[in-house]
Amino acid sequence: ILLLQQQSERALPAQADIYICTFGQAGARAGLLLAEQVREVLGPWLRVELNVGGGKPGAQLKRADRSGARVALILGEDEVVSGHVQVKFLREERPPATPARAELATLLAGLFPPLHS
Repeated sequence: ILLLQQQSERALPAQADIYICTFGQAGARAGLLLAEQVREVLGPWLRVELNVGGGKPGAQLKRADRSGARVALILGEDEVVSGHVQVKFLREERPPATPARAELATLLAGLFPPLHS
Protein backbone atom coordinates (compact mmCIF):
# COMPACT_ATOMS: atom_id res chain seq x y z
CA ILE A 1 0.00 0.00 0.00
CA LEU A 2 2.82 2.39 0.86
CA LEU A 3 4.42 1.79 -2.54
CA LEU A 4 1.13 2.58 -4.30
CA GLN A 5 0.75 5.79 -2.29
CA GLN A 6 4.28 6.87 -3.17
CA GLN A 7 3.70 6.13 -6.86
CA SER A 8 0.43 8.06 -6.92
CA GLU A 9 2.07 11.04 -5.19
CA ARG A 10 4.78 11.12 -7.86
CA ALA A 11 2.21 10.83 -10.64
CA LEU A 12 0.31 13.94 -9.56
CA PRO A 13 1.10 16.98 -11.68
CA ALA A 14 2.47 20.02 -9.92
CA GLN A 15 -0.23 22.39 -8.73
CA ALA A 16 2.19 25.30 -8.52
CA ASP A 17 5.51 26.45 -9.94
CA ILE A 18 6.14 28.91 -7.11
CA TYR A 19 4.69 28.71 -3.59
CA ILE A 20 4.76 31.83 -1.42
CA CYS A 21 4.99 31.34 2.35
CA THR A 22 4.15 34.37 4.48
CA PHE A 23 4.55 35.14 8.17
CA GLY A 24 3.02 38.01 10.11
CA GLN A 25 0.75 40.75 8.85
CA ALA A 26 3.49 42.55 6.94
CA GLY A 27 4.56 39.29 5.30
CA ALA A 28 0.97 38.48 4.29
CA ARG A 29 0.48 41.90 2.68
CA ALA A 30 3.85 41.71 0.93
CA GLY A 31 3.03 38.17 -0.24
CA LEU A 32 -0.11 39.33 -2.04
CA LEU A 33 1.84 42.03 -3.83
CA LEU A 34 4.68 39.64 -4.64
CA ALA A 35 2.33 37.05 -6.17
CA GLU A 36 0.84 39.74 -8.41
CA GLN A 37 4.27 41.07 -9.42
CA VAL A 38 5.61 37.60 -10.24
CA ARG A 39 2.63 36.90 -12.50
CA GLU A 40 2.99 40.29 -14.23
CA VAL A 41 6.72 39.98 -14.82
CA LEU A 42 7.03 36.28 -15.68
CA GLY A 43 3.70 35.72 -17.39
CA PRO A 44 0.25 34.40 -16.63
CA TRP A 45 1.25 30.83 -17.54
CA LEU A 46 3.32 30.59 -14.36
CA ARG A 47 1.38 28.95 -11.53
CA VAL A 48 1.86 30.90 -8.30
CA GLU A 49 0.25 29.70 -5.10
CA LEU A 50 0.06 31.91 -2.02
CA ASN A 51 -0.35 30.34 1.41
CA VAL A 52 -3.33 31.97 3.07
CA GLY A 53 -3.91 29.54 5.92
CA GLY A 54 -1.16 30.80 8.20
CA GLY A 55 0.90 28.26 10.05
CA LYS A 56 4.41 27.72 11.28
CA PRO A 57 7.34 27.74 8.83
CA GLY A 58 7.66 23.95 8.78
CA ALA A 59 3.97 23.46 8.04
CA GLN A 60 3.99 26.02 5.24
CA LEU A 61 7.10 24.50 3.67
CA LYS A 62 5.44 21.06 3.77
CA ARG A 63 2.47 22.56 1.90
CA ALA A 64 4.89 24.10 -0.58
CA ASP A 65 6.53 20.73 -1.15
CA ARG A 66 3.17 18.96 -1.57
CA SER A 67 2.11 21.57 -4.13
CA GLY A 68 4.87 20.36 -6.44
CA ALA A 69 6.40 23.83 -6.66
CA ARG A 70 10.04 24.15 -7.70
CA VAL A 71 10.68 27.01 -5.29
CA ALA A 72 9.21 28.49 -2.15
CA LEU A 73 9.44 32.24 -1.62
CA ILE A 74 9.49 33.12 2.06
CA LEU A 75 8.33 36.51 3.31
CA GLY A 76 8.17 37.45 6.96
CA GLU A 77 8.52 40.64 8.95
CA ASP A 78 12.35 40.56 8.67
CA GLU A 79 12.28 40.14 4.88
CA VAL A 80 9.78 42.96 4.47
CA VAL A 81 11.95 45.32 6.53
CA SER A 82 15.19 44.32 4.74
CA GLY A 83 13.66 44.32 1.25
CA HIS A 84 14.77 40.74 0.57
CA VAL A 85 13.00 37.45 -0.14
CA GLN A 86 14.17 34.01 0.95
CA VAL A 87 14.16 31.49 -1.91
CA LYS A 88 14.15 27.81 -1.01
CA PHE A 89 14.73 25.38 -3.88
CA LEU A 90 12.40 22.44 -3.36
CA ARG A 91 13.37 20.20 -6.30
CA GLU A 92 17.10 20.92 -6.62
CA GLU A 93 20.11 20.45 -4.40
CA ARG A 94 20.88 24.16 -4.13
CA PRO A 95 21.47 26.29 -1.09
CA PRO A 96 18.74 28.83 -0.29
CA ALA A 97 19.15 32.31 -1.74
CA THR A 98 18.16 35.68 -0.30
CA PRO A 99 18.01 38.16 -3.18
CA ALA A 100 16.79 41.72 -2.88
CA ARG A 101 13.20 42.05 -4.10
CA ALA A 102 14.48 44.01 -7.10
CA GLU A 103 16.70 41.06 -8.11
CA LEU A 104 14.09 38.34 -7.59
CA ALA A 105 12.58 38.59 -11.08
CA THR A 106 15.97 37.92 -12.67
CA LEU A 107 16.53 34.84 -10.52
CA LEU A 108 13.05 33.48 -11.25
CA ALA A 109 13.31 34.22 -14.98
CA GLY A 110 16.38 31.99 -15.06
CA LEU A 111 14.40 29.17 -13.43
CA PHE A 112 11.23 29.63 -15.48
CA PRO A 113 12.06 30.71 -19.03
CA PRO A 114 9.09 32.13 -20.95
CA LEU A 115 7.00 29.82 -23.10
CA HIS A 116 7.30 30.41 -26.83
CA SER A 117 4.40 29.72 -29.13
